[in-house]
Amino acid sequence: YETTRSMSKTPWVARVASRFRGGFKPKAYGDATWRTIGREAEHPVVSNNPSTPLAFEVQKLWGRLNRAGNFKVEREPCGLVVGLVGPRYTFSAEVGKGTIEIVTEPANDLNELADIYEEAMDHLIAAAADFDAKVLGYGIQPLSILDDSMMLPKARYKALREVIGDPWLAFTGTAADQVHVSITEDEIISHTNVANLMAPAVIALCANSSVCAGRVQGVCSSREKLMSRTYGEPQRYGMIHGPHADVEEMVVKYAEQSMALTVDYQAWGKGNLFEYLQTQTPCGDTEMAAFLRHEHYIWNSARPRSQHGTLEMRAACQQPWSERHAAAALNMGLVCAGTHLDELVNKFVGPRDVSWPLMQEYYQQAVVSGLAASEPVPDYLCRVLEVCGEALQKRGRGEDKYLHPLWRRLECRRNPAQDATQAFQQGGMEALIQLSECK
Repeated sequence: YETTRSMSKTPWVARVASRFRGGFKPKAYGDATWRTIGREAEHPVVSNNPSTPLAFEVQKLWGRLNRAGNFKVEREPCGLVVGLVGPRYTFSAEVGKGTIEIVTEPANDLNELADIYEEAMDHLIAAAADFDAKVLGYGIQPLSILDDSMMLPKARYKALREVIGDPWLAFTGTAADQVHVSITEDEIISHTNVANLMAPAVIALCANSSVCAGRVQGVCSSREKLMSRTYGEPQRYGMIHGPHADVEEMVVKYAEQSMALTVDYQAWGKGNLFEYLQTQTPCGDTEMAAFLRHEHYIWNSARPRSQHGTLEMRAACQQPWSERHAAAALNMGLVCAGTHLDELVNKFVGPRDVSWPLMQEYYQQAVVSGLAASEPVPDYLCRVLEVCGEALQKRGRGEDKYLHPLWRRLECRRNPAQDATQAFQQGGMEALIQLSECK
């Protein structure tokens, strides 16, 4: 396996690219394609101590959450409970002991998704209250230090800690609000490119992790800042540095990055995917399994997921409870409006050789300053929201109503992180928790 761009024309890459495409539905007829959406909502859980809300161990909640026996219990080989699987949603343990994730089944629209998510949250909030704990609509643990004591002792987390080192510990406290939106085979590259180009807009509007480790961090998205250090490779986390040309080139770009875990979740870290495959018996199943294991640990702002036939949107922090559907709606709108957003960027920002560097700069500014960052062109975010709203309106389900909080944020030029910073500076940790609590 040669680690060069010429690999995009080799039989190995062709085989993997073909199987990767096979996970997506074939091309449909334009607007007749109906998109479904699933949500992966991560939430910090903290003790009910207003001045010192340390991370609460989510492991204590499993028995209460499954008191009626309605969930299938997922365990590690050692017996550690790592999830409860239900018919409409799953509670899943995250890297951090104080973070829980709600994974919904695919929904037909944002209204159905809201019903599923809120049913799960009602259950979770009640369970936490029984232990005098609070669930937060916030993007990171606000007080606890992100160190080894915070990491759930799950086998693959230990392996990743070994390979990545201290930067992996950022995952022990961060909380994202991610969605999976269905796309078709012909949209894999076009929509992945556009969605990454939109990452700065998502962060500007939805960053919500400005206070962590008990102090203001000087950025709106501590989550993006901390996790960008995870591997030290330029396109491992966050917005990709340039558009993918096709699936084959994307496979090569992924394969050139360091391989963290083997197919059976053992620490590897001895080189990239090409070098790992040199140690394996060549066959299609081994190649594809290795690629899927590898690409799972490349955390771009938007990434196509062959296992689900979706585009995963990863840039948003968890949102305040009063505006809990805003990020999901924005990301759904961005995928539905993909082609029109590409045209918008080309018209108002410039062609790719101009727009991508500008958006990279905007991405960095949005991480720091949120809606106080200078937009790449005047009224850029307004135009993005207009196009997203139109795309959601065309679906005929009234889903554009979930964008209303984003219009308010844009009008005030304040995102949740900016509100959190102000609350903390004026009223300390107690005010931040009051602002962030889900109830």
